[in-house]
Amino acid sequence: MIATPWTLAASLDLAYPQTVGDRSGLSPERSQYLAALYALAGVDVEVQKLITEVFHLARPLSALMDETLRTRVGSRQH
Repeated sequence: MIATPWTLAASLDLAYPQTVGDRSGLSPERSQYLAALYALAGVDVEVQKLITEVFHLARPLSALMDETLRTRVGSRQH
């Protein structure tokens, strides 16, 4: 039940090298993607709403990996 919010919260914490914890499920690419996603959420209310819905279990975690969203996030990473 808490896997989705825990995954999102832990990935934010583990982005900091001084955080102690298991990083086996968090690749550098995924970490970069989530950092860029959260940055986009800071300027895009629709992305912010989507992240909130995922955190509150109203949408699946996979919604954050939608190809259209990944393209938008990727365009901000370069």
